[in-house]
Amino acid sequence: MNDKLRNESTDRLAEAFLSIKNKDEMYAIFEDLFTVAEVKALAQRLDVAIMLSDKEPYTEIVAKTGVS
Repeated sequence: MNDKLRNESTDRLAEAFLSIKNKDEMYAIFEDLFTVAEVKALAQRLDVAIMLSDKEPYTEIVAKTGVS
């Protein structure tokens, strides 16, 4: 855990995410907090993280996602 992240504001953000009950609520949070580009960037980062945890080679990750 990165202690630099923890403060009252980020605790409140974490609590907001933990209170979400379904996808519709999540999309409402997305619209309230992020731009479309930010949501897409976060989704892409998650895709990369999943591929890394699945031990996919970097060359395949780049080919599939376009990230470097």
